[in-house]
Amino acid sequence: MMATNMSPTTAEAEAATGRYADNVAKSPDTAARALAQLRADLVPQYEDLVHTIVSSRDIDGGMKFVLDLRADLLRLFDRGGEGVTAHENASLRAMDGHLRSMLGSWFSAGFLELRRITFEESSGLLLEKIAKYEAVHRVQDMADLKARLGAGRRCFGFFHPCVPEEPLVFIHCALVPNLADTMAYIADNTGADADEEGAGAAIFYSITSTQPGLRGVDMGNFLIKAVVQKVRSEFPDLHTFSTLSPIPGFRKWLSTRVQLIQDGCKDDSEFATPLLHDDEATVLLGLSGVAEAEPHSALLEILESDWTADSTTAAALEPIVLRLAAHYLYCEKRRSKALDSVTNFHIRNGAKLERVNWLADLTKNGMKNSAGVMVNYKYELEHIVRNHEMYVDENVIDVSDGVLDMLKLEN
Repeated sequence: MMATNMSPTTAEAEAATGRYADNVAKSPDTAARALAQLRADLVPQYEDLVHTIVSSRDIDGGMKFVLDLRADLLRLFDRGGEGVTAHENASLRAMDGHLRSMLGSWFSAGFLELRRITFEESSGLLLEKIAKYEAVHRVQDMADLKARLGAGRRCFGFFHPCVPEEPLVFIHCALVPNLADTMAYIADNTGADADEEGAGAAIFYSITSTQPGLRGVDMGNFLIKAVVQKVRSEFPDLHTFSTLSPIPGFRKWLSTRVQLIQDGCKDDSEFATPLLHDDEATVLLGLSGVAEAEPHSALLEILESDWTADSTTAAALEPIVLRLAAHYLYCEKRRSKALDSVTNFHIRNGAKLERVNWLADLTKNGMKNSAGVMVNYKYELEHIVRNHEMYVDENVIDVSDGVLDMLKLEN
């Protein structure tokens, strides 16, 4: 196995550190040379092999091979290291760290090319990949893709010279009058009815990373900022830059929390604290057709039904579900950062948690994942650096008064 056979053995590492210890105290020059030699001695041989694969003119698709190699490693880790020993797993994780470091250097912003993707000028192969890779809003057919690349829309991607036909990460943007609160608003203000010159807002409604082997290599951050600059140069009157983002983990989190609450109620654990307020519980249990007697279970029962078809049920759910979604986005944390991965990504990039939107995505996936709720992460250009630093250094999320109003009953 490359990870084990081409890594320094314990004896070799001990010998290298011994040589360093023997020389480090002799003189500053000797210490510097000893440190350089120690670093060289501890570099696994597979690093040279990977560099050769990527740089050789005789190996076609070397960079893609390395990307796929790391993707295979990550899939193995996701399966819990199935089929490998503890020693092999440790060696493979060390190898993954080396690969991630190398790929992070090779795919840094300075080596990436921003390209606009259009239906008329981009290759058929590239258009097929855009449709295939789309991870947020599934492309129905080529007519759907053409609309997403048409009037009032923009699609940009980052490309690398070593894999020129692979869109590493791409983003869809809509040019609309105001901050979009639903996907229907975007559809209604683009296409035949688009007024690009009169647009006031650029709405980023889908961002997709295509290469599993680049997990942990942040390009989406650079892409958003590059696209903001690009569309601003084309449309100087734009004043609002925001996402209209899904909340992919909301309903899964809600179901998990309800189960924990129910389990907690049995053993008086910390999870016995309810998510619902008393008045919300009363509203839910009073809705027609609800069989569950426990309000949290009743909420899950309703969300599994065709509840949007009944205006009374939808109106009753709106303040309850929006508050729970705001709570999930703003209050639920992992290691002091936002639990939701999309929230963490955008807030870390300097965005503001601006608005939580009701019935914003009525597609099957939108209802299944987030009960149709979507969120705006607003990029206020003058506050991006401040927001990034507040979040990274102090775990503070910049949030609008509107979102805080949804949560005021929790304060």
